[in-house]
Amino acid sequence: MRATLPTGREPSEWGPLLRTEVVLGKVLDRLPYRKLRARLLRLGGKRLWMSTATLQGIVWRASERLAAEEEAIVRRLRASPWVHVDESIFRVAAKRWWLWVFVTETDVHFVIRPSRSRAVVHEVLGTDFQGKIVCDGWSAYLGWVLQRCWAHLLREGKEGAEKSPEARQLYGRLCALYHQLTRGLEKASLRERARRLRKGERALRGMLGRFGESEEEAVRHVVTYLRNGFSWWLTFLSHPKMDATNNRAE
Repeated sequence: MRATLPTGREPSEWGPLLRTEVVLGKVLDRLPYRKLRARLLRLGGKRLWMSTATLQGIVWRASERLAAEEEAIVRRLRASPWVHVDESIFRVAAKRWWLWVFVTETDVHFVIRPSRSRAVVHEVLGTDFQGKIVCDGWSAYLGWVLQRCWAHLLREGKEGAEKSPEARQLYGRLCALYHQLTRGLEKASLRERARRLRKGERALRGMLGRFGESEEEAVRHVVTYLRNGFSWWLTFLSHPKMDATNNRAE
């Protein structure tokens, strides 16, 4: 529900460049309206003075004009064979909210919500989304076919490698496997992709067998991370053009 604007200047008297600056200042720079008004006064003096009502009107009108495009983006996301998704902390009135991003090769969609739950995924992608999700290991994505992010896995491995020689061995194997699986992949045939898939499965099982009983905490941490996502590290090999990482959404 939106409150009625108090009496103020009609936003339409301002040019498109200035209105764009107002919207970016509010949305991108996250400025309160009083600070946004002060910025404009510094830039242009009294000729750029605007009431809070005017600033609100400019931002709200931009939102209304973009509503149809937002709906079109969501429709394309829901029809996409896979979507990159990520969520990060976003402060709203000093409280923890979450900035969600949904990305494909052609579209980017942001939503800010107080929840980090799967309800947000349902809201954006729909409850009957049939595509795959490229993501980190957050539990909100369970229930869909996933591609777990190799960048996260290698980061966990690197942190472990700094703590013990055995963890360094595991990290080395993960790095070598990643390069073997992804090198020249854009030109690989379906047969070659299937071969790499089998090789990857054998290699990952071998790592779990070799390091799974380690008593070193650094190794156990990486092994647990690897095991928890075991079914979802190699999905990209069965889907040409799918990334092995979630870097698009990070």
